[in-house]
This record gives sequence, structure tokens and C-alpha cells, in this order.
Amino acid sequence: MKLTLKEQVLKRDDWTCVYCGYNGSKSAEAFLRGNFHVDHKIPRAKGGSEDIENMVTACGPCNTFKSDNEFDSIEDASLWLKIYREECHETYYETFVAGTASTWKQGGVQRTWDRYNKLKGETAQ
Repeated sequence: MKLTLKEQVLKRDDWTCVYCGYNGSKSAEAFLRGNFHVDHKIPRAKGGSEDIENMVTACGPCNTFKSDNEFDSIEDASLWLKIYREECHETYYETFVAGTASTWKQGGVQRTWDRYNKLKGETAQ
């Protein structure tokens, strides 16, 4: 039986999110974190193709947070997503266990871009 394009991408990437490294084939936790998606490195909204080379495996949260942002590399997108999580979302413990925080930090998106651009500027020198 021939695999669909999405199945080919998920198999190629071993059901592992290229952005955060989460592997959905090792545990049922994938269902708790959101299904795995096929993300376009160059978003379709910005002219990206449906070619398999433009597609990667992403967990639900990474795919959602990345949205239609475009990065020069997977590593750049991973860095931005790491900063985004730190700046925009409280930890799981603070939010759900202790109940002491909201899930969203005000102004986090702008801080994410500020930190990302600063890091990229420092590494370019």
C-alpha cells in the first residue's frame, strides 16, 4: 500500500518533531501534547510548495506556535520556539499543578522576537 505524503514525512522523520525533538512513537503522550502535523518550512501562505523537501514533522504545539513564520533553518526555528515557550507560557507546574499562574505571559511575543534577534545578531558577528 502506497503511503500518503504526510505518512512519508512522518516516517522519514521517525515521528519526531524537528523543532523540539519530541518523539511520538515512543509513548501515548503524543496524544496529550497534540497530534503530529506536517509543517511547511516555507509556509504555503508565503509561497511554499507541497514538495516533500519543504515538509517536516512537528508536534501540535510547535506547529501552532511557529504559525506562518519563516526561518532560514530548522535550527533557527527551534531557537525561536524555545525562546517563545520561555517568554510566553508559564511552566506546566505553575499553571496546572499549583494553579498560581495564567498560561500566557503578557508581551511575550515581542520579547521572543527581541531575544531571538539579539541572539542571531550576536552569533552573526
